[in-house]
Amino acid sequence: MVDTALSRRGLLAAAPAVGLAAMGLASCSAGPGPSGNGSPGDPATSAGRNIAEGSFLPTYQAVTGTQPDLSGDGFVVPDGYFHYPSGMSDLIDGPIGDGSKVSVMCGLDLSAPPGVNNNTYWQALNERIGSELEFQMVPDSDYRARFSTAIAGDQIGELTQIPVRHPGTPEIMDQLFTDLTEYLSGDAVLDYPFLANLPESAWLESVYNGKIYGVRYPLALYSNFMLARKDVLAEVGASVDDVTDAESFLDLCREVTDPKRNRWAVANANWHSWFVMEMLGHAFFPGQLEWQENDGKLIQGWETDEFRQAMTHTKKMIDEGLFHADTFALSGTQEIGEFNAGRLAFDYRGGAQWETRVAVDKVDVTAIPPVAFDGGGLGQKTLTKGVHTMTSIRKGTDPDRIRMLLRVMNFMAAPFGTNEFLLLKYGVEGEHFTRNASGDPEPTSKGKADVALPTKYIAQAPPWVYMPTGEDAAREYHGFIEQVAAVGYQDPTTGLWSDTDLSTRSVINTMVSDAINGFWRGEKTMADFDAAVDEWRAGGGDTARQEYEAAIAERAEQ
Repeated sequence: MVDTALSRRGLLAAAPAVGLAAMGLASCSAGPGPSGNGSPGDPATSAGRNIAEGSFLPTYQAVTGTQPDLSGDGFVVPDGYFHYPSGMSDLIDGPIGDGSKVSVMCGLDLSAPPGVNNNTYWQALNERIGSELEFQMVPDSDYRARFSTAIAGDQIGELTQIPVRHPGTPEIMDQLFTDLTEYLSGDAVLDYPFLANLPESAWLESVYNGKIYGVRYPLALYSNFMLARKDVLAEVGASVDDVTDAESFLDLCREVTDPKRNRWAVANANWHSWFVMEMLGHAFFPGQLEWQENDGKLIQGWETDEFRQAMTHTKKMIDEGLFHADTFALSGTQEIGEFNAGRLAFDYRGGAQWETRVAVDKVDVTAIPPVAFDGGGLGQKTLTKGVHTMTSIRKGTDPDRIRMLLRVMNFMAAPFGTNEFLLLKYGVEGEHFTRNASGDPEPTSKGKADVALPTKYIAQAPPWVYMPTGEDAAREYHGFIEQVAAVGYQDPTTGLWSDTDLSTRSVINTMVSDAINGFWRGEKTMADFDAAVDEWRAGGGDTARQEYEAAIAERAEQ
């Protein structure tokens, strides 16, 4: 089964804001986007979304109550701030809740917060909303199992977090959750201005069976960056500008590697090969960008000559000793620790890690762009699907209550810089946070405990850049996002569903991954990898391809 609900999608690349209107709002409808039929290796050519009346997806209308220091594009590049804005008024002045209790079933990514009777943040949130939030919180690691149990026993909350790509999601939506199309499609979403402020990417995967079934937790569209320690670069007299092609990056990796000092260039072979794929002009990132499209035909990254070249290039670096001595044993957390300790010069890690390294770990970092493998500009940058989980409303809910629950979700999506966001993320000033000399909020010990309540799993603000550690660092980070967004490419199957892909991928993808990792270790050959890809095709890859191609063709006709 394939869900072909979406009649449009935009391949998101660097784009100017469109349709600036009066009253501080930038408004546009998410109309038909480009087909994305460029040949594999070409960056997405979209300069934004085409505008059309009566659009199925929610109308995009930016909230501009705060003035960013660095302007985004509403698509890939987020707004950036040097400090938290001050002097704001509440942007929501009308009623939100109706005094009743609201049950929420969701995950928990931090330590469990104190219960509501001992949690003044929770109490303040209930007071501001005007309804009492009742959370059924389960650790993220256990949530998928809890969700399965809940839907089997009809124990879901009024607001329920839907795990990413849960088996049978289209059927589950129809059976247990409310069709929100009439409340959110087109201009209807303007009743909920913070939801209307969510980027198009947040809605593409909220649609099942031709209906909008929830609100997605939006994530940044840009993926991993090749982070680099500035101190290591300075030590060898180099800068990121010295990297103009794959060979110059390889030379730099040789310069920074010094096993006698326990320092190596890189650590993660798989992730490094994906960076090489970007340099080769065919971005590939399993789980986020797997397929590219050419004249309606899909090709998966493993099937390309570029991936074999990336494998060979990475193996050469392993054999030269440029990878960490424990590269096959390190966990992701350990890799981060090795980079922070200066035992790695480079780390291909999620883009937001740039902020974390600077603000939390106090490591001065920059990043190396995906330069074209043979030189001459940039290759191609992976764009993610741009979403995490989704929150849906239980089926059978009264229309007036649906509107109230959407107001609650709207509040939770308050954008960075607003008073609403300040309450949601930091709590009550003087109790949960104080302000430093620059006016930036700093959590108190009580704030760190109380504010662990997982409100973001109800709804979340669009991505933002916030680096109060220094304007230069913020400008460099934001500018890098702008640079790579110009060559961004998003998987053409975003917003589409394939049962075959979901049901077979854990087995057949693992089979290919084992062949790749065996190749890195010198235990398998390229012929073994080719055989694994053939088995991947026969085991479900080709069927998933056919289903996605049919869905893309149907979408193009709508």
